[in-house]
Amino acid sequence: MRFERLLKVPRSARTIQVIVNLPEASAHPVQEPAKRTLRNRIWAISKVAVPVIVSVVAIVISALSLNEQRQADIAAATANQRQGARAVTYLQKPRSDWSTVPVLVENLSNAPAAAPTLYIEADTSSHVGYPNFASFSLPLNDIPACTSAIINVGPVAIAVLHLSKAALVNGNGINVSFMTFSDSSGLYWEYSKGLDQNGNLRPGLQQIGSPPASRITAGTASSHNLSYKPASGCA
Repeated sequence: MRFERLLKVPRSARTIQVIVNLPEASAHPVQEPAKRTLRNRIWAISKVAVPVIVSVVAIVISALSLNEQRQADIAAATANQRQGARAVTYLQKPRSDWSTVPVLVENLSNAPAAAPTLYIEADTSSHVGYPNFASFSLPLNDIPACTSAIINVGPVAIAVLHLSKAALVNGNGINVSFMTFSDSSGLYWEYSKGLDQNGNLRPGLQQIGSPPASRITAGTASSHNLSYKPASGCA
């Protein structure tokens, strides 16, 4: 933009013309400072990155919550299965004559117990000799829900271990050491009570991977099909 002003000098007839050039506004915008440019870049990246991070965090939290819920469900299911397994038991009734060893087998749960097996130990030495224990398994037919039955394991022990009835009467003992079975979910359980042959307290109920065949020293008896009857006190 040009700014013109006329100056008259008194001593001369000449007119002096003064021209002042003022700078015109630049057609190009002034460049933003570096800080503002960096901030704009960060903001542009944040607009994309922050939603992604939030989504990832939400997915992780959801996965953790789902895993915790699954663990809680598994724990609850295991507790229910253990509660049902506690209702499957045996009870050996005391007898002075070891040739008759009645054992009560019962299932007081609301689901059948599959493949029940009694594991029996017997003192095969004479009553004046040192103890010599032998063990065998006695498989039974499945126990229906809320039923029980009694089996006499004395004759079975005599047949499997080739013992004499007289030796048993003279004081040699026969004891059911534990029982195994599987529940409706296919889990195997072992139930034992009382003391073992070493005087140690048996562990009670515990979950196992499979029937403990390694603890059988004298073989397996023939399977016995019991006539189960309704039991009282069912869950």
